[in-house]
Amino acid sequence: MGEQRQPLVLLVTPDSAVRGSLCTLLPLSGWRVRDVSTSALASHNLKAGLPEVLLIDQKLPDGDVLDVVRSLRARSGHQRVRVGVLVEAIDRETAVSYVRAGIDLFFAKPLALIEVAARLAERTPGVTPLTAPSRADDPLARGSVVIVSPSLNVKDVAEKAIGDEFDVVLFDGARGIDASTRGGAVCMIVDEAAPGGLEAASTWRAIFGDAPMYALTSRGNEAQAGFVDVVNKPLRDAALQACARESTDRVRVAVFPMQGGIVTRIRDGWHKQDDDAFALIIADLERLARQVKDTGRKWLCIDGKHLGSTDHLERTKQLVTAATLEPLHVGFVTNHSDPAFLSRLTGVSQTYIHSSSALFIKTAQELV
Repeated sequence: MGEQRQPLVLLVTPDSAVRGSLCTLLPLSGWRVRDVSTSALASHNLKAGLPEVLLIDQKLPDGDVLDVVRSLRARSGHQRVRVGVLVEAIDRETAVSYVRAGIDLFFAKPLALIEVAARLAERTPGVTPLTAPSRADDPLARGSVVIVSPSLNVKDVAEKAIGDEFDVVLFDGARGIDASTRGGAVCMIVDEAAPGGLEAASTWRAIFGDAPMYALTSRGNEAQAGFVDVVNKPLRDAALQACARESTDRVRVAVFPMQGGIVTRIRDGWHKQDDDAFALIIADLERLARQVKDTGRKWLCIDGKHLGSTDHLERTKQLVTAATLEPLHVGFVTNHSDPAFLSRLTGVSQTYIHSSSALFIKTAQELV
């Protein structure tokens, strides 16, 4: 569907959080959104062309909402334009004057964004029902962790804690996000201070899909409906890592996917775990090998502390064996022992035993 055919919403509000939220949400249903902050800018846009919907705030910094609406209704072709007003409180007399001026819809603040999207979609050709995004088709794809918060500090913490494994998407409510970044979320961290707060759970679900949601609060309350658990402020690295990893199947191993293959990093401490815990890592590697093969990738590199060390040769061999699945090229990264010796012990070609994952990738890409 070309952009020129998409229905247009002219959004007029000085509230940057409302603009950011609606500029993200409404295009997901098929709307174009043009947002301005003043009545003067609204009048200028209306002279340039009529939208399908005028959505205007009751409180404007430079004029009265009725002046904008009356100006619209005086224009030719105004009948096709639906007008909605965002109100904090309204008495009967004011409501009557709004209806007489040609206002069709009323939306109470704080906005229930899903309700806004649903009501604006009524009787509007070209707008589809809002649906949550599906998870990425590629099971090995690098997932994203969505941070719904007005605080840039939260994003900084997240990027330092998990930025090597996951993409961090900040939605602060004041700026929209590109639709291409909304799919594939593995979890959401929703700050109680975000626009709409924790009560807007259905909105975050509609924007970012069915990923598990965690509430970021300043107190240790029990998780309310829609949330998996509570994470306390200030956000800690370990808590964030647990949310992201436990929301995926990557609790024991990290996955760094590339077009031709993957690097999987065994979490620290694997060499000290009891046999039952180690068996779970083995199962993870067997699963990953199948996924690598099924997605058409050609190689798998295992990385992790103590791989190939003298004290852990048997477990190193078990890890490699678990990941070996024809026709995959499987190898590992080690700074211990002689590569020729490790090749004989594990059955891995010396070509795929390297001191860094970068060297492994270079070799694999050149040979495969």
